Amino acid sequence: MFRHVLSIFAACALAAPALFTTTALAQTGDSESAGHSRGGYAWGEEHRDETAAPAVHRYGHGWLSLGAGGTIRIIQYETLAGTSRFAPSYLQLRGGYFFEGDGMFQHGVVLGLAAPLSGDGTFSNGVSAFGQVSIAPSYMVRVIPDGDLGDWFSATGRIGIPLSVGEQFSWGWEAGLGAMLKPLAGFAIYGEIDFSMYFATDYHPLLSFEIGIAMDYEVLP
Repeated sequence: MFRHVLSIFAACALAAPALFTTTALAQTGDSESAGHSRGGYAWGEEHRDETAAPAVHRYGHGWLSLGAGGTIRIIQYETLAGTSRFAPSYLQLRGGYFFEGDGMFQHGVVLGLAAPLSGDGTFSNGVSAFGQVSIAPSYMVRVIPDGDLGDWFSATGRIGIPLSVGEQFSWGWEAGLGAMLKPLAGFAIYGEIDFSMYFATDYHPLLSFEIGIAMDYEVLP
């Protein structure tokens, strides 16, 4: 009888390590399964989002616009006879190119030509209609939203250095903010607000409002 009891205790002692090992492996497996249930990574590991979409690639775009605008003189000098708070309205022809790139922002260069539609000032100290042309090389950026909105809307920003030549000469700088609506592929309607500063005998800060149409074509490689 006593010998049988010793045999049972010996068998239990031999089986205990195997039992503990099996339990530990089961717990490890549960821990790894829990890690996978948290998205495939365990606690303390960096989560990598493999589903993020790449940035949208945009090819180069060439464009041409024609617009008309009006200008308000922020400062009106009494010494300039024949002038009013409102400067002559003008026509603006622009051409530019947006470079190829990725993402929401597309950068480009622009050249603008503008001429007044009416005279301003006196015969001896003024300009006549189309008697002066403003040549403005500019840097331009447009912001194209992601998704369907970007198919028909974009916002623009521009800075440039205009030179006015003709009956009088002046130079300055300008900055503009605008928006483009594209109801049709390759065709857009735009509006822009510009602030400019011209330097001649005095400095002339101006605020301009411009609307027009534009043709926009993608240039594929």
